[in-house]
Amino acid sequence: MPLPPRRGRSAIIPPLKIAAGLVLLVAILAYGTARHAPRWEEQAAAIAVPLAPAGGTDETTERATARPIGPGLRPSPEKLLPVDHSSFGRAAKPPPDPASVDVEAETVDDSAPRPTLLPRPVVVDGGSFRVGSGTVRLTGIEPPTERCGAGAALWPCGARARTALRALVRSRSITCTVPGDFQAKGETLESACSLGSTDIGHWLVAHGWARAKAGGPYVEAEEKARTAQAGLWAERDPSGPGAPMPPAAPPAPPQ
Repeated sequence: MPLPPRRGRSAIIPPLKIAAGLVLLVAILAYGTARHAPRWEEQAAAIAVPLAPAGGTDETTERATARPIGPGLRPSPEKLLPVDHSSFGRAAKPPPDPASVDVEAETVDDSAPRPTLLPRPVVVDGGSFRVGSGTVRLTGIEPPTERCGAGAALWPCGARARTALRALVRSRSITCTVPGDFQAKGETLESACSLGSTDIGHWLVAHGWARAKAGGPYVEAEEKARTAQAGLWAERDPSGPGAPMPPAAPPAPPQ
């Protein structure tokens, strides 16, 4: 007759199996962690932050010193770059307004001659103007001051030359090369002057109302006036009855 099975021994086997399963599970987890640990180090090396050497940034000796960064790792506080917190929370300064920038004014030497527009010139004679307290004499010409002709044909050519100059200018602004302060000083200066694009000295000589100075720029214009017997070179008063009026100068640009 067979013996009946023992119940106490078979009841102990299930707990042993459970314990063995837990030990196996722990071993598997430990193996997986050890296996993946090198991968964490590789990933940390790939995202490592280079640190500048303390001695400078020499291209031949510069090497990036990296400290691995991965799960559970923190960068060393002593290797972090310093951060300037002084500007945090502050608005950036706006650029300066160009209108408020002080520009140093250029110093102009009033004693240096330069082309100057002179308003409302007053004709003094056939070759000079008065502007303010100053006087400008046209350079390169000799205006007539005497009578012209002979005997009964004498005529006041100086007065006629002044009238021709007045008719040309008509108190319009002229441009002369003078110092900026000559009007206030009451000086008398010589200068070539123009009315718009018309050289006033050349116009007077070309129309026979002034003589050209020897060696000056208007000698050729005087020769043509002599040949044409214009102005001073006429045998009679060119402004007398029946004489043609001198040609008017081209209009000056608006002032």
